[in-house]
Amino acid sequence: MTQLNDYEYISGIHVFRLRGDFTPQSLDQLKTTVTAEVASRGTCKVLFNLEFVDYITSKDLGVFVQIFRYLAAESKNNSTDAFLALCHVGTFAMDVIEMTKLENIFRIFETEEHAIRELAGDSSGS
Repeated sequence: MTQLNDYEYISGIHVFRLRGDFTPQSLDQLKTTVTAEVASRGTCKVLFNLEFVDYITSKDLGVFVQIFRYLAAESKNNSTDAFLALCHVGTFAMDVIEMTKLENIFRIFETEEHAIRELAGDSSGS
């Protein structure tokens, strides 16, 4: 079961460090947590660190797309930038992302540090 291993708000980015495999319950909890944190801070920039997630399915990615859509809608309401980025994406997960053609939806980075460095200065929302 995927757990939210850690959460930090760094340089205007909500950083969620995930661990384990996804279940319907853990995905619901992730959506709830993301929406609560975004609402509390008013920023729509999210990074999922998948370093300790071994397995991901297209259905799991579908929930990521739902979260991305939520971020996009909130950013329009708040006139802020939005993105959903992923880091430490394993080979299997990357294969699923490419197979589902979502590599153009999610910004993907090798490491969390690289993602934060790049995204903290990004105001394009893309």
